Amino acid sequence: MLLLLASLGPAPAAEHMTTATPLGGPQLQGPPEVTMGPATVEARFGADIDEVDVQVQLTLEATEGATVRLGIPLSSVDPQGAERVTLSVAGTKVGCLPEALPEPRAATGRWTAAAMCVAEVALPAGATTVDLALRQQTLFAFAATSSPPGRAVGDRAWAWASAAQLPWGRGPATTTLTLQPGSLGERVVPRGEGWSATVWGPGVPAGPLLAELRVADLDRVQAFTTLSAASWERLAVRAASVLDDQGENSYGPEHLVDGDPTTAWCEGVEGSGVGSWVELRFQGTPKGTLNLATIPGYAKSERHWAMNGRAAELVVSACDGGAAAAVPLGAAERGVPMVHPFGNHPLSATVAADPCVRVEVSDVTPGRTYEDTCLSELVLWWTP
Repeated sequence: MLLLLASLGPAPAAEHMTTATPLGGPQLQGPPEVTMGPATVEARFGADIDEVDVQVQLTLEATEGATVRLGIPLSSVDPQGAERVTLSVAGTKVGCLPEALPEPRAATGRWTAAAMCVAEVALPAGATTVDLALRQQTLFAFAATSSPPGRAVGDRAWAWASAAQLPWGRGPATTTLTLQPGSLGERVVPRGEGWSATVWGPGVPAGPLLAELRVADLDRVQAFTTLSAASWERLAVRAASVLDDQGENSYGPEHLVDGDPTTAWCEGVEGSGVGSWVELRFQGTPKGTLNLATIPGYAKSERHWAMNGRAAELVVSACDGGAAAAVPLGAAERGVPMVHPFGNHPLSATVAADPCVRVEVSDVTPGRTYEDTCLSELVLWWTP
């Protein structure tokens, strides 16, 4: 069985490890006359950091016709897990159904397989090819940032490791894994053995194959959102203007606070959008100093980031006008939260008395194609 192990930054402490979904080649239940040959696995990073496509090829050998059960490890008994599995035997697609394991077993460290997606297959004598395709996402826990919010972010190291056999059945004789950077291109570099290695087999330790992603921690957006929710309850968000919907895409201010960097608020006035604003009203009794984090452009893709205008400076004030502070944003990178602590600025005390914040676009970096200025995320929270 093959699993993906993701770790953030160099040797993080236990509380900073991620959780992740098991990815695996099929396991076999059947008579001993049926054997599973070597497996070759290709894992290709998707358009986003947390998505991966896996292709597995192997051969089953039977001395005579037999009926066997093939099982693919799943992280839960949710039927949607089976929908992400495409299994073909001798070129024919075969469906599988989730079956809960009697006792969910940890495959490595923090990894748990809770179910097997099981298919019953009739094999002829001789060799039968098996092809498996999986599309999976790594499931990040909130604590899985490579550094505390507000500090510098290091590169992310992803490790792919073969796990010990589950007690369900027999696995491939050996597993050879190849990583492909996919659309991430040169932002992914191999570490250690390179892009390909035998990660399971006789005499092969179940060690990881590493790839390092030279990209920012997008999951930090979720961390900031959680911090904000812990500081105060957001009651409403409104904007001075909003770009009209385009097809299925909408650009309302609610996208600033959804924790999803692929959505955005885009202003809807003529020109560059300087002077456009949003207001966030909160409930609660905040204490300490105010902090802001924002992704000041449309981070859906590199193309969207370049085509649309980006905020180069924000002015943050209380909604009633009171104290105000300029927040220069400089040269922002797509998807990277820009963090600004206000410290002892009078704004913290003003907003604490009346928890409503106005954020105004005071300068922009023009887009390559459109004048509209967009922000993907805007998070406010308090620190003691």
